[in-house]
Amino acid sequence: MSQQLEEPDVTPLINVNLVMLVMTLLMASHAARLLPLVLPKAQGAKTTLLAAEKAVPLNVGLGDAYQLGEKAKLSPEELRAEIQRLPDGAIVLVSMEPKAPYGSLVRAVDCLLARGTLQVAFGQAGSAPPAKK
Repeated sequence: MSQQLEEPDVTPLINVNLVMLVMTLLMASHAARLLPLVLPKAQGAKTTLLAAEKAVPLNVGLGDAYQLGEKAKLSPEELRAEIQRLPDGAIVLVSMEPKAPYGSLVRAVDCLLARGTLQVAFGQAGSAPPAKK
């Protein structure tokens, strides 16, 4: 006598997963309210513009290739060494290629923050719009 295999009942598994999802969402929303988040105060509605001659551009490229100032195709180790050579208080303008991996940006910012005495800005180098009179 052959016995047919029944399909497993997945309803309890789905119910448990839904309960876990709801609990996770509830705890995450509650935890978000408990974490202090201190944001800098805006000094007006305008974007801050940096003088181009003051900022050292750092471009995060594809394949862990970085460009810091005039030095191109730097590896992460070379970038770390070049960042150590920057003068204290230098402003580094960080930009990123659109398809560059996010991890490359994180590594670059970690190198900048480890230095501690640099100012870090994010954006693209360009010309400022003419001032309104």
